Amino acid sequence: QGPAGATNVTIRVGPLQASGFEASAECNPGEVAVGGGGGPDDSVPAFITQSIPTTTGAGGVPTGWFVDAARADGSATQNIRALVICAAP
Repeated sequence: QGPAGATNVTIRVGPLQASGFEASAECNPGEVAVGGGGGPDDSVPAFITQSIPTTTGAGGVPTGWFVDAARADGSATQNIRALVICAAP
């Protein structure tokens, strides 16, 4: 039998960015980001251009999630939000 898996898995939602290209969400101290995502809620066609973990410190432990989005015409999106899936050891 292998080691025990992650416990205390929680989804944390970042603040709504009413206008712009970027949004992020962060785990609480002691938690590690194990996944994430997000997107725009826009009346104009928009798409995600990046969806990546963010890290802090020299160890490069993922502690949050970053999303970047744009409208099809290249202008700033409306109502973009990120979420991160966090796990505590």
